[in-house]
Amino acid sequence: MFVYFDHKFGHKPGMRFLIILFWSLSVNATTNGVYETFRSYCTPINLKTNRLINTISFFQSSLVSKRITFKAALVENKLGQIIKAPIVYIVPGSFSELHDDQAQNMLNLLNNQGYHAVIFPHPWSPTVVQARLNYAPGDLEKESSLMVAMIRFVQKNYDEFILPEQESLLGISSGGTLALALATKFKQKTFKRVILMSPPIDLSYSINVIDKMYAEVDQLARSINVVSLYKAYKGICSSYALEDYTLATQYPYFSDVTKAILSYFVFVREFQKMLLNLDNYSSFSSDLPYDGFINHPLLRFPIHYNMVKAYERKFPKVYADIKNRTGRLSYWLPLVENVQIVTAENDPINDGISWDGVSDLAEEFIALKSGGHFGFRNEIFPRIFPAYHLITQ
Repeated sequence: MFVYFDHKFGHKPGMRFLIILFWSLSVNATTNGVYETFRSYCTPINLKTNRLINTISFFQSSLVSKRITFKAALVENKLGQIIKAPIVYIVPGSFSELHDDQAQNMLNLLNNQGYHAVIFPHPWSPTVVQARLNYAPGDLEKESSLMVAMIRFVQKNYDEFILPEQESLLGISSGGTLALALATKFKQKTFKRVILMSPPIDLSYSINVIDKMYAEVDQLARSINVVSLYKAYKGICSSYALEDYTLATQYPYFSDVTKAILSYFVFVREFQKMLLNLDNYSSFSSDLPYDGFINHPLLRFPIHYNMVKAYERKFPKVYADIKNRTGRLSYWLPLVENVQIVTAENDPINDGISWDGVSDLAEEFIALKSGGHFGFRNEIFPRIFPAYHLITQ
């Protein structure tokens, strides 16, 4: 298998090499990739620095009907003063909220390296759904306009703390597709680089992969309760201590449980919550987004639930556009400069689809041997974002 791999993780033209990486034919991308996705969740965040985390309130009447909040972790000196530093704008994965582990992890990892970090709630999250106008989820024109407005708000209000020409954009999972869409809206060269971590090659294809995964384990999912889920989670994390975690006695069970967790708790359940929130907020009469758990009848591991069919039925035009145009990296990549893609060869959301014809559209393409869907994040971050020497003020 041929992949591009940048040996220095740098950003100099012409530093990309074509090498051959060999993987065992016995490795199943869906199984091991799903399992390895949870590696980073089993690793405590290494907090090295004090940080000032601001909650920023944003409102623009042409885009939303209520205020949206997002978070900024700002670099301080020893006196507790905000100093000039590079800044990274983060577009998280589908449904991600500011209080989620993903958001906290990103703020900490980047801030530990000496970067200002700003993270937005994903446009499919309850925070944004309850504030949005009447446009369908997946309308990248509207969603990216909202992200652009928030970035410009930060640039205007925090300009004195941002090092010139040191602004980066980080898109995670489906947030990578959205990051590319919003990058096209900046006429001048704004971002030093645009980093996509674990992006779906084709968003509609990945949704189909999740649907198939859930269909494989929906019976197991319905047998899981809170106690068994907790025990399985602890067992999964413990198994990583083994030199070969596939030798763990309960590995076959653990691998199926991770499929259930990824497909249901991370995607299907959140997709259902989004649709329920859209219905609840059609009149903007409620104050708080719905955030139910498995005790709600609509969120109790539905039998034969299919996100693609639900999406096509509710938003046919938007889904057709995602499937045929805007959901594909190959559509956006030629329109954006300085793009770096970081992925794992066994990322389950891209299982069965090739990077051929896509990887060479990016400035740099880094394919790690393993790590699943974003499970490599703690290990790779210091290499993607090397420590920045803080300015003494």
